[in-house]
Amino acid sequence: MRLSLIAAALASAVALCEGSTKMVIGYFPNWLYANYPVENIPFTKYTHINYAFAILNNPDNIPSFSDDWAIEAYLPQVVKLAHENKTKVLLSVGGWTGSKRFSPMVASADSRQKFIDWNLDFIDKYSTDGVDLDWEYPGKQAAGCNEFADNDADNFLLLLKELREALDTKYPNEHKEISMAVHVQPFIKSGVPMTDLKAFVPYFDHVNLMTYDINGAWASTTGPNAPFQVAGDGKGAPFSFVESTVTQNRIRDWKAAGVPSNKITAGLAFYGRSMKAQGDMTTDKSQFQDSVAGAPKGDSDDAYWDDPYCNKEPGGLSGIWKWSNLRKEGLLKDDFVTPGEGWQRNWDEVSQTPWLFNPETKNFISYDDPQSLNIKVEHAICEDLGGVMVWDIHQDNGELLNVVNKIHTSVPSSCPNSISGSNPLTTNSNDPEEVPESDINGEPNSTPVSSTPAAPTSDSEWSGDADDLEDFYDDEVETAPMETTSASVVDTPASTALDTPTSSVADTPSSSEVQTPTLSDTTFSSSEPVTDIASELDTPVSSGLYTPTSSTSVTPVSTTSAEPDYASSVQADPATGSVTAIHGGPCSNSGHQMCLQSGESTQWLTCNFGKWLSRDCASGLVCFDGINAGALYCDFPADIKAASAPSSYSLLPTPSGVKSNDLPDAIMASPLLKMLPKSSV
Repeated sequence: MRLSLIAAALASAVALCEGSTKMVIGYFPNWLYANYPVENIPFTKYTHINYAFAILNNPDNIPSFSDDWAIEAYLPQVVKLAHENKTKVLLSVGGWTGSKRFSPMVASADSRQKFIDWNLDFIDKYSTDGVDLDWEYPGKQAAGCNEFADNDADNFLLLLKELREALDTKYPNEHKEISMAVHVQPFIKSGVPMTDLKAFVPYFDHVNLMTYDINGAWASTTGPNAPFQVAGDGKGAPFSFVESTVTQNRIRDWKAAGVPSNKITAGLAFYGRSMKAQGDMTTDKSQFQDSVAGAPKGDSDDAYWDDPYCNKEPGGLSGIWKWSNLRKEGLLKDDFVTPGEGWQRNWDEVSQTPWLFNPETKNFISYDDPQSLNIKVEHAICEDLGGVMVWDIHQDNGELLNVVNKIHTSVPSSCPNSISGSNPLTTNSNDPEEVPESDINGEPNSTPVSSTPAAPTSDSEWSGDADDLEDFYDDEVETAPMETTSASVVDTPASTALDTPTSSVADTPSSSEVQTPTLSDTTFSSSEPVTDIASELDTPVSSGLYTPTSSTSVTPVSTTSAEPDYASSVQADPATGSVTAIHGGPCSNSGHQMCLQSGESTQWLTCNFGKWLSRDCASGLVCFDGINAGALYCDFPADIKAASAPSSYSLLPTPSGVKSNDLPDAIMASPLLKMLPKSSV
């Protein structure tokens, strides 16, 4: 009987390995094009790459890029290599600094249609696989300049419905995905989190919960960046991966609101956040101490940052420490728990996260490592989530991603934090938790990700109860190696979907003799011997699930937002009166721009993916033709300037091709010029 139970458990494990439908989604910031070769992306270990970001900050509510030319030079390579490895690519629209105009966009039927048309054209041009909507946040302000309204959630639902219908109509034989990056709270409506999201479910494929950036230098105390559980004593923000001290703030509240488990992916952080404590944190070993305002310098890549789209956001250092730099710069040794010189490593049993403290500088760093990430991955398995999401790809050196990929094969020994409270494969939750051995002589592989994607492995490991497996071997039952396969993804044209202020314990071989050290309130100094908790795993990944859509109707939400009549956006030759361009009409010179009426009209046209799109200058400004052909800028009307108006400035949204010598001296001298993309000056 005992042997048959083990065989059944092994059969279940095989089912998890073969054709895994779990998603591993990695965000890839497009500003990395200059220093992160496409070949470095480990495509075989991701089911999805979310290319971030197209921003939505312009008055015309059309997405744009800070560096248009970088999209042309980089994205096609990403899509090509991704599709060769059965990985999907989505363009992510929004982000912390790129969500300013989501609210007015979704409030207008005309703006929603233009937004949808832009994304369909993008999919056509770059063969991406869908759209990721990273609106931060519906009904709630994130960055200081972001607009929001009480009915954002209702209008967002309209956008999702219309986008889903447009994608299904245009691509009847391909499923283009819609995903959303969301706060740990469900959408805010009339000031409170929504408790019923069932109307949204038919129109999206999955939501990516940003279960990180919970505590940081913006708070009055130090605290964990991505806690697994909340302290529960009033310390730190009341959010976490699993639970909260207030309602509607965790994975389970999304499920309770009607979102199926397989449409939820939980966020993992491949980075840590540093803060500066006011006192010595070695006394009581608590992560929560009074902090100094502002973030100290993070790793060697950290630099002063200023939001170019919002003057209400304070500039400064981010305090970010990439996992790869924690390792490379010597703050953590090869066993992941021995700290570098001057640092102390601690483990917090409540948040289930490690943290570093330097008594001399009083710098505190909260981060995730293989041990804490494994806890979260196993919880995602226990909750039967659709998978996990990471921010971001380039912050890892391969050590964290190997743990994350155990989402495809791991069988947790117990599920103490899951809704069901137990794992269907085993009921024994009293055995001491084991940690994985390293692949080679107990030493972890800290080599950066190879430029050649790793080949899938056919190995699979038993990770159930250790005593059961020992009996299994005693009975001399042999099993053949289990061959794992990746679920197929159709390599077809398609579209793309963390950002600025811009993670669980691996399934363990039962033969491991390495036990997890008792880490509760334990401090490791650089001179103490520690136990190696490093592990390696190379497994194949699969595509995400295709979820059929439904025809659920949505009642339009009225709005008082006044929008320009883009149907009348026509540019005519002033001499002959003949029409030369019209919104939606064909064009061939991509990036070419023209004012409707130079010096008089606020509207202008840009050639975008073979179609003319109507756009607008900011309120109070009109369009002027630039010195060079195809260039233009926005400025005060001539009569206002003649009446001693303030210094001219440009609020032209992402004018590709406009350079500083195209603009009048008065504009170049304006302090508001910084609102132009960096590539424009």
